[in-house]
Amino acid sequence: MAMRVRCQRGVWLGVLLVAALLLVADRVGAGTLDVTWNAPTTNADGTPLTDLANYRVYIGTPCPGDGYRSVASATPAPPSGSVVAYAAVGLLAGTIYATQVTALDDAGNESACSGSASGVARLGFTVSPAGSVAFGSVPVGGAVDRTFTVQNVGSTTLTGTATAPNPFSVVSGASFSVSPGNTSAVVVRFQPTATGDVAANVTLRADGDSVSRGLNGSGAGASTATVTVTRTGNGTVNSSPAGISCGTTCSGLFPTGAPVTLTAAPASGSTFSGWSGACTGTATCTVTPNANVSVSATFAAITNPAPTLGTLSPASTTAGGAGVTLTVNGTSFVSSSVVRWNGSARATTYVSATQLRATIGAGDVAAVGTAQVTVLTPSPGGGTSAGLPFAITAAPNPAPIVGALSPASTTAGSAGFTLTVTGANFMSSSVVRWSGNALATTYVSATQLRATIAADAVAAAGLAEVAVATPAPGGGTSGALSFAITPRTAAEIIVDNARPGVQDPAGGRTFTGRWCRSNSRNAFGPSALYSCRSTHATYRWTADIPVTGTYEVSVWVGTHKNHSTAVPVSVVHASGKAIRTVNQRSGGGTWVVHGVYTFNAGRTGYVEVSNDNGIAGADAVRWVLVP
Repeated sequence: MAMRVRCQRGVWLGVLLVAALLLVADRVGAGTLDVTWNAPTTNADGTPLTDLANYRVYIGTPCPGDGYRSVASATPAPPSGSVVAYAAVGLLAGTIYATQVTALDDAGNESACSGSASGVARLGFTVSPAGSVAFGSVPVGGAVDRTFTVQNVGSTTLTGTATAPNPFSVVSGASFSVSPGNTSAVVVRFQPTATGDVAANVTLRADGDSVSRGLNGSGAGASTATVTVTRTGNGTVNSSPAGISCGTTCSGLFPTGAPVTLTAAPASGSTFSGWSGACTGTATCTVTPNANVSVSATFAAITNPAPTLGTLSPASTTAGGAGVTLTVNGTSFVSSSVVRWNGSARATTYVSATQLRATIGAGDVAAVGTAQVTVLTPSPGGGTSAGLPFAITAAPNPAPIVGALSPASTTAGSAGFTLTVTGANFMSSSVVRWSGNALATTYVSATQLRATIAADAVAAAGLAEVAVATPAPGGGTSGALSFAITPRTAAEIIVDNARPGVQDPAGGRTFTGRWCRSNSRNAFGPSALYSCRSTHATYRWTADIPVTGTYEVSVWVGTHKNHSTAVPVSVVHASGKAIRTVNQRSGGGTWVVHGVYTFNAGRTGYVEVSNDNGIAGADAVRWVLVP
């Protein structure tokens, strides 16, 4: 209802208590009384109100008096029609309260009291259970929990706290926020530290209201139960709180009703298989003994698998080289696996269950041979794998090169002699070959060999091809040089052509331009030559004339359809030079006499052909002493 009251300074005040319209559900909850009144706007003399300071609200107390609640005015001059609302908290829900209001100006002058209005304090929140809560008899060191439910029966979100003194404590919900119509749980724990009865209150505060609930309990003499651990295998079990350290102490007394946590730790080389009895699984074991409890912990030895080899990388290396990092591929490797080289362990890096790496030193690969590689995994389990071969091979031999012969010729019928071959890349295993036949060879150095030439190898005039062969690995046969075996007497001297591309001044065979192997018919000796792909080419035969005299000079003609019919043949002798042409396209297969000329002893004359008239052949030239 509303009332109008004249104040000291003539202020009219109207008061309305809306709480009077509410019904009561729980008379022991925290209560709130909603009070509203019409704000004054004029003084009693009709002048505008301009110095309103605050209001005093008297709820269930005499007006005027000391038992009021002060409410500040939002403005010193309220506009017409303004309504002031105030929610009074901390009241007893369901109780009827008579309320009066006064107004004060800036000077502190208080108006006369308004008329009285009555209303019922509404509920803000409720707490259940409604009465005192008993925790019963709890062993010292034990704990019992009880739950209180806070329900928001208001229209706005409720925020509050819950507290309780020792040996009680709030273990959940100490701070809560509850939306309208919802509930929140507050859990209080009784954990006595001494024997005897204990009583206290849990206090719940929210939005200026508070509700208390009685708590009581009794601390009883501590009762205990035995927790026993049976251990199988290698490992330890420890408890929290302390009391069990199994290995050595495998049982202990603990307060009944109090949790005991057991933790298993396997020893090196073992694994924890799990709990049985009061616990299962492999996580920590928590028991709350109200009677004796037995728990079994089982540990099992870790058994290493047997290693298996698959491949090696690299699988070989050259003897005498630097060491290698050997990658061993396989299966069932463990971090303790070790690579073995011919049965001896090598520094090993564990990469994965399928790969290891080992350091193989230079000393391990110094000599040619085969090493056996295995992998050893220690016990328990494990073992040594089957081996894989690692090849240590000789370095490949270089290909030999022949540069010169000393001597480069001899006279037919001479005694045997030592031939010195000079070149490069010779090895101790290199062998001098004489027209394809291996000779007894002495290794002097990488650039020189010596070979024994028997007398029968130079019994007849001709040419021998000298080469050097080095065996595998690598090696090979060098290109050959011609060794000239000249006639012993002056009756007849024959100088045959050299192999294609071979300049042989010592044997009396030199050329200009290019001369290739010919397939002309009726060649003298092993081969014949022809001028090829050259604008100008000459081939010269120089005989070593034993005595000054007159010699019949003949050239051997081997014919070919592409050869010139007028090949120039020049003979340089003691009296000058004679030139004639020879048909090399037809006939042939015979000696053709060039003429009879005088030659001085030594290498003072020669015979030469050229390709001035077309393709020319070059085969053999003969000097016959004319008596």
